[in-house]
Amino acid sequence: MSAAPENLVASVRDALRSFLSSDFVVGSGSIHDAFGKLTPTYPIVIYRASNEPAPGADEQIAISADQTAVVIEVCNELNVDRLRNAYARVSQAKQLGKTPVPVGEARTNIILDLVLAAKSAVSLDSLADELYQLNIADAVDAKVLSDERHKRGR
Repeated sequence: MSAAPENLVASVRDALRSFLSSDFVVGSGSIHDAFGKLTPTYPIVIYRASNEPAPGADEQIAISADQTAVVIEVCNELNVDRLRNAYARVSQAKQLGKTPVPVGEARTNIILDLVLAAKSAVSLDSLADELYQLNIADAVDAKVLSDERHKRGR
């Protein structure tokens, strides 16, 4: 993954903070679940605030998957290879185990994953085609995983 300029990451974090309520924190860190799985560190993570003191602006922490709303991978210049790498990194957050949402609650427990780039080295059509292929492959992988879990449950 191409290193994102820190000023781009800081600007995006500041912009997000200006739009989000105090119920959410914008920071950076890795995500973990109750089963011990841990993601790589993401430059931007939006998660539910807790009663614990908020980390410093540049402090990276481990955040519970149940508290995580969004992970954002940031790069300076996006090309097809960087898109593949970024997609693989942010997809790891969706693979974490999360507590089911109680019946009757109007919220989701799905982590939104985003890739943000300052500029592109290839056409947006090329990136869209690659993203389409990645999403198809991801859907097939999810179906296989679901089928395997179903078989073990029998």
